[in-house]
Amino acid sequence: MLGHSSLSSTTKESPVRRSTDEIYRHYRLIAGQRGDGYSAVAYAGKVRVFSGSGSDLDGALDDLKAQIDSDFDRRAGQRGGDLPSIEEFELAFALAAGKITGPLQHLMEALRDGPAISPELVQRRSGADRETLLCDLVRLARALADILAIPLPKGTGNAHTALELVAERITFDSDGEGFWKFRSAFAAAAKAHLDR
Repeated sequence: MLGHSSLSSTTKESPVRRSTDEIYRHYRLIAGQRGDGYSAVAYAGKVRVFSGSGSDLDGALDDLKAQIDSDFDRRAGQRGGDLPSIEEFELAFALAAGKITGPLQHLMEALRDGPAISPELVQRRSGADRETLLCDLVRLARALADILAIPLPKGTGNAHTALELVAERITFDSDGEGFWKFRSAFAAAAKAHLDR
């Protein structure tokens, strides 16, 4: 379930005349006038996650931003220094959808069968070499860490730390044992993202 408040797509509401469209903490916020008041909605990718209202446009956006901040704080508090949950990864996948390249799409498809995959299989299916696949995976892991407000060390050493966020074992050389093992929460969230 994305966000703290779930909204039904069957809710009947009068349309909002769009007045502003901005990005806040990776969410797309759209706000405008609705009747005599103002409303705002936040999207994670294509999924509507939060809604807010106010007596003016800034009030509606402030209400929405407060909900988003509260949700981030709640999630971080529940994590307590441990790895992200399936729900956190699902949210992060929705917010980082633009970082999912073709090779990563093939990798996520391979994760449907479990958290251990053959990088060679993903390479054959995607046509990408190992270096491209690893670079794309590091970019995605860094984006997920940023979205989830998980600090990474500065410099080139953060590639390894970013990968540890999503995987238990990834070899960087061609002499590896022929499989990569991803964290079960990451694999489950990848499957949920593909099913969406």
